[in-house]
Amino acid sequence: MALTFSPDGTTLLSSNEQDLVTTWDVQSGDRLKTIPGTGDTYWLRSVALSPDASLLATASRDQTVKVWDVNSGELLRTFPSRVGLIWSVAWSADQRLLAGGTDEGTIMLWEQQTGQCLLTLQSERPYERMNISGVTGITEAQKASLKALGAIEGEGPLADTFQQRREKALPKTLWRKSKRHVTGRHSK
Repeated sequence: MALTFSPDGTTLLSSNEQDLVTTWDVQSGDRLKTIPGTGDTYWLRSVALSPDASLLATASRDQTVKVWDVNSGELLRTFPSRVGLIWSVAWSADQRLLAGGTDEGTIMLWEQQTGQCLLTLQSERPYERMNISGVTGITEAQKASLKALGAIEGEGPLADTFQQRREKALPKTLWRKSKRHVTGRHSK
């Protein structure tokens, strides 16, 4: 279930397993209306109400963000994701930009009026470019997990060796005097 409050805090919007968005009066608990049109083909992962409460953005399982007119329920625009499933949506304070966060850790920023993707943001994953070629003592499942977190196998201009990555992660004081290599919990 995805939830969002109106900017004034008087209404709550919710999506349910039937993929409908319902508006609720927070004081009375009354259901005000169900926004038509979001229907059974768009399972909603996230909903966000625009700052002026006129537009609703929904993150759908079809790898899109959809913008709806709250009063009419009309679908106004669809923003496709090129990089994964959208899990969260948010509006900028001026309502000009719409952001969508994906399951791949990417954030896409769209211009609301034109639908143009203005920017794609990607934060570095914990093991980004760490070269795990030749690493021993880990299972294939652990290797797959490291790769999912950004590790690579093979040489390349952007690859950090396992040791370089470890040195970057440890405080410099451990490396200044002794230049010892740390493996696991033991030093040698």
